[in-house]
Amino acid sequence: MQHQTIVLKENLDLNSSAPLYIQIANILRQKINDGSLKVGDSLPAEMLLCKDLGLSRSTIRNAFALLEQEGKIIRKRGLGTIVCEPKLRRNLDTLYNFSSEMRVLGITPSSDVISFETIKPNSYVAEQLNISNAADVYKIYRLRKGDGKPLLLEEVYIPTVYLPHLTKNNLGDSLYAMISQHTGTFPSEATETYEAIVLSEKEAKLLCCQPCTPAFRIQRVSKNSNGDIFEYSIIIAPGNRNKYEITLYQKNIAFQNAYRRIV
Repeated sequence: MQHQTIVLKENLDLNSSAPLYIQIANILRQKINDGSLKVGDSLPAEMLLCKDLGLSRSTIRNAFALLEQEGKIIRKRGLGTIVCEPKLRRNLDTLYNFSSEMRVLGITPSSDVISFETIKPNSYVAEQLNISNAADVYKIYRLRKGDGKPLLLEEVYIPTVYLPHLTKNNLGDSLYAMISQHTGTFPSEATETYEAIVLSEKEAKLLCCQPCTPAFRIQRVSKNSNGDIFEYSIIIAPGNRNKYEITLYQKNIAFQNAYRRIV
C-alpha cells in the first residue's frame, strides 16, 4: 500500500495541464497493464491517498471511477478497491470475428472443442439457416479462450456444403477464415439478438465461473458476400468478462427534422 502511494506521489506533475485525477488513473492503469498490479491486488484506501498525496477525496474518487468504468478495478464493500479480471470489450458497430479481434487486442486466441458432429437440423435451426431439415449441418460446441482463459461458450451450426471435408481434427481456430478460403466468399453481415441470463451449472463449470453468474445469451445469424446464410450460432458470454458498446445514430435527416418539429 505504502509503496503504491510513494510511486503515485513521485509521478504526479502539479504543473501539468492534465487534471490530477487523470494523472493518477494513468499511473495506476500503466501499473495494471505492465503487471506491477495484478488481479486481486488491493489499491490504497481513498482516505489514505488523500492524506499522503495532499489531494481532495473527489480527485481520488474520480480517478478510481475512471478505472472502474474501464473495467480495470472494482470497488467492493468491506474489501476496498481491487484490481479485477479484465473484460473483453467489443464494439457492436462492426462485424465480429473472435480470432481476429483477439489478435488486435494483443491476446492469443484459442479454442477447446467440446463436441463436433454432423446432424440433421431441427426445425428452428433449419429456419435460421434457411435450409431444409434434410440438409447436413455441422454442430460445433467449443470454449473460446483468450491467453488461455475462458471467455465464451459457442454453439455453431454450419451447413456442410460450405466446408465439405471438415473434421474435428482439422478444425482451425477461425471457421470464418476456413470458409472464406474454401468458398471465395467472406462474412459481410450478421444479425445478433441479446438476452440476459444466468449461467447454468454446466456452463459455469466450463467457463470457470460460479453458477448463476449473470451472462449474455447471443443468437447470431451470419451472411456471406453472396447474401447466403452460412452460420447460426449461440454464444454464452459471462457479464464479468465481457463488455459491449454500441454507437447510436439518427436514421436519416427527415427523421431528425420531424423530431425537431415535435419537440
